[in-house]
Amino acid sequence: DRTGLKNLLNYVTRDEAATSVWHEQGAGVRDFGETAVGRLASDWQAGWKGAPKRGHVDHIVMSFPKGTDAGLAAAIARDWGEAMLGSGGYGDRWRYVAALHTNTDQVHAHFAVEKHGLDEGRFLSISRHSAISYDVMKAVEVEIAARHGLELTATSRLSRGIVDYPPRPTEVKALTAHRHATGEIIEPTVPPMSAEERVRRLEALAVIGAAYEEAGALLALSPEAGPPETFMARLSAALNSAAQSLRKGERLMPDTLDDAALDEAMARNREEFQRLSAQLASDPPTPERVQLATALARVAAESAVVFPDEPAMVAFAPAADDPYRVDRIAALAEAVESATLAPEVRAEAQRALDHTRDDLVALFEGRADELNRFQTTPEELAERFVAPVRGEAAIRLWDRQGDVAETVLWAELRGALATEAADVAAAHELSMPVMELIAKDALLAAEASVPLSDVAALGALAERIEERLDPADLKAVIAGNEEPLNAYIADPVLRDAVFDEIRFEAQSQDAVRLAADAPTVARAKAAYAATEASARHDATDIHTI
Repeated sequence: DRTGLKNLLNYVTRDEAATSVWHEQGAGVRDFGETAVGRLASDWQAGWKGAPKRGHVDHIVMSFPKGTDAGLAAAIARDWGEAMLGSGGYGDRWRYVAALHTNTDQVHAHFAVEKHGLDEGRFLSISRHSAISYDVMKAVEVEIAARHGLELTATSRLSRGIVDYPPRPTEVKALTAHRHATGEIIEPTVPPMSAEERVRRLEALAVIGAAYEEAGALLALSPEAGPPETFMARLSAALNSAAQSLRKGERLMPDTLDDAALDEAMARNREEFQRLSAQLASDPPTPERVQLATALARVAAESAVVFPDEPAMVAFAPAADDPYRVDRIAALAEAVESATLAPEVRAEAQRALDHTRDDLVALFEGRADELNRFQTTPEELAERFVAPVRGEAAIRLWDRQGDVAETVLWAELRGALATEAADVAAAHELSMPVMELIAKDALLAAEASVPLSDVAALGALAERIEERLDPADLKAVIAGNEEPLNAYIADPVLRDAVFDEIRFEAQSQDAVRLAADAPTVARAKAAYAATEASARHDATDIHTI
């Protein structure tokens, strides 16, 4: 605020601590020199209005590891300030005064940032909902430090298995002063967290755990994995252990693996991924080839934390437009692999999937000669349809035909076979209560921004209900009456999601509907979170009574 601004600027620029002081007022980075703090404070305050809850100025501290050279730290901090606050790349540009302090055993930079945007007038907000979050700031620091030859890490609290909020800085500061004064150690309290936020964080934790698990699986494929005592085998085991710890809600402890050896292992695994992807092109058309493609697509989808922006993995990422996807089959395949469904439900889905695969092979046998012309077999083609995930690169490999006429013929044949595959899957559909369980599980596992039509289990449930509704009831649903669905779906949240999906799909057929208009998973997830929070609240009331 106005009272604290001059004190903050004096603290940041004070001679006894600062070895380098610079500022950015909208015309480029300059050394602070003899700039009068009072005049600068008055200039900043001139445009202030009101009393924002978090003030008009932010104070950011960037710490470096012990022993970091002061000149190197200053160069990194200058580049970071320009990237985050002066470039306009995060929604606006903001004025700031910065300084490197060397008065402690850890060099650190202070940034006093005036929060009113210079270009767009946007008020600087640092939160997980904003363009600038603490994780983003750390990630940019790591990237810039790497360019200067300093290796840092920017693991998030969640990636270390820490779900709770950190203690409030003001409390930590007060308790630290108390410890210095009295010698008494008092642990800070953990700020409260809403049930909805805890659910969101636990879901994110599961995604991170899956990334660790997939990275461990990739490492295990390497010919260098070898006996348990080799580095690659130990790293694979460590990643798998991390995944299990996160799933149990346990925190991860720092690893003792050597950084240089880790970098070398990661480089070897990139080469291993490329070798396995190249192998697909030379392998014969068998179900095993599809299974290898599935493994590569999973690694590409889940290992962005370990292999960011790796071209080979980007190529094998799951296809956005997948011609082999049949909702009724994909729902079964995803249910089989779910970590949260009951074992008996997964077993039932597995039996239905196995029967579907067998029937597809029998169906495709009648076209064996035709399929041979397009470099596939009944067994391999059936595996393509039942695979839980297919990568872009694998689909291009499978569908590579040659001249335009052959490509068109294959696309037409593939479309007809997909329709037949859906009919085969319909013959092995599960009971409605089981399909409800699978659809709810799939909704909770999906990202909130995902369109409902991308959730295979929900699509399969909607298709089945549409087939059962008589024309008058289906017309009523499309017109906005949800009541006809009551006889088919007991879960009200799931019923709402199916209602939204049926209506959107029907309206999309009658008129051009933008993908941005599609209903997403967000509403269903929020409703389930609210229901769970209410149930916990009721249980607490009963316990209190």
